[in-house]
Amino acid sequence: MVNDRFDRARFLKFTGELVARAARAVKQEHGRVTACGEGSPPLWAQGKAEAAIRLEYLWDEFARSHDMDVLCGYVLNSYQREHENQLYERICAEHSAVSFR
Repeated sequence: MVNDRFDRARFLKFTGELVARAARAVKQEHGRVTACGEGSPPLWAQGKAEAAIRLEYLWDEFARSHDMDVLCGYVLNSYQREHENQLYERICAEHSAVSFR
């Protein structure tokens, strides 16, 4: 991050290198790389909702262009559910699919 904002080019370069390294480690003929996105929930908890939304957008953009899955998990406290529902909806909108449990 630079000044609490994600730089798209830096994110894509770093993520591309990381995923390429993981793909080289796959031993199965039809193996896939799947990422677990854990960066956005802490950003949101720190009051950096726009950075969390941007990170979700960048991961989704990367995943679509590399035919891979990114799984994200959120545990919402009662305050977030009650007062920040619009932010959560914006974060969900950056995903290609959302599942609630």
